[in-house]
Amino acid sequence: ARRLVVCVGDGNTYGLNAGGNQNTYPAALERELARLSGGEDWIVFNAGLPGYTTHETLELIKLRLLKLRPDVILSMSLANDFEQVIQYLDGQLDYDFYPLRMAPLSATTLNDLLMRSVLFGRFAQRRRARIPDDKGGRWPMTAYGEATERGSKLYLDNIALAASLCARSGVALMLVDQPIHYSACSYGATKIASVERLRAEVQRAADAMGVPVLAAHGRFDWEGVEARGDLLLSSNETALGRVGYEKLAAVLAPQVLAAHAAWSSRAAAPMDRP
Repeated sequence: ARRLVVCVGDGNTYGLNAGGNQNTYPAALERELARLSGGEDWIVFNAGLPGYTTHETLELIKLRLLKLRPDVILSMSLANDFEQVIQYLDGQLDYDFYPLRMAPLSATTLNDLLMRSVLFGRFAQRRRARIPDDKGGRWPMTAYGEATERGSKLYLDNIALAASLCARSGVALMLVDQPIHYSACSYGATKIASVERLRAEVQRAADAMGVPVLAAHGRFDWEGVEARGDLLLSSNETALGRVGYEKLAAVLAPQVLAAHAAWSSRAAAPMDRP
C-alpha cells in the first residue's frame, strides 16, 4: 500500500551540499507529496549519483530500479549531459568505456557526510576535473560550446530508451526540466541558446512519447537560494544546497501528483478497439 517514486540524476539529485540525506530534494519531495496528498503512502527513493548522465541512469533503471516496481521514475539530467557529453560528441569521438571516478560509492555514513558536505563537494569537483573519464581515459579534442548533432541525438535516444523501458514495466517516467543557473555557470549567449533549444527538443520528443516534462527551470527562485549563500559553484555545475532542494521539491510535488493522476487514468482506461 505504497506509491514509490525513484529519483535518478546527478549530484543535484544525490544532494551535494545538502548537509545530509534528509535535506536532499528527494527527501523534501517525499514530505511535500505526503503533505499535499494528505497521506503517508508516498515513498521517494534517492538513486542519484554525482557525475551521472542519461547513459548511467539508463543502465541503473534497467539493471537495478525496475525490479523495485516503482510507480514513478523521476529523471533530472540535463546539466551533466550537456557538460560531459552533448557539447563534445562529434563524428570522431566514441565512448570506449564508462569509468566514472565518483560513481562507485558505498552507502556508508562517512560517505554520506563527506559527499553532502560543502568542503568535500568543492574538493571532489576540482579533483574530478583533472582526471579524464567517460571518453576512454582521454580528453576529447574539441569542446564546441553548444550541442552537437550527435550529442543531442544520443541524449534524446537515451530518454526514448528509458521511456520504452518504463512503459514496458508499467512505470510512469517523468522528466524534470532541470534548473540551471546560467550566470553562475558562466554560460554565454551561444551556450544558453543551445541549452534552450535542447529543452524544446526534449519537450517535443516527450510529448510524442506521452512522457510529462515537469516545469522547474522557469519556476525556480534563484534569488531565494542565492540570498542564503547555499549555491555550490563549480566550473560547470551548481549544487542547489538545502534551501534550493526544498524549493525544487515544492515546485515539483504538485506536478508529480497531477502527472501521476493523469497517467493512472490512462492506465485504467479500457483499450480502444477497432
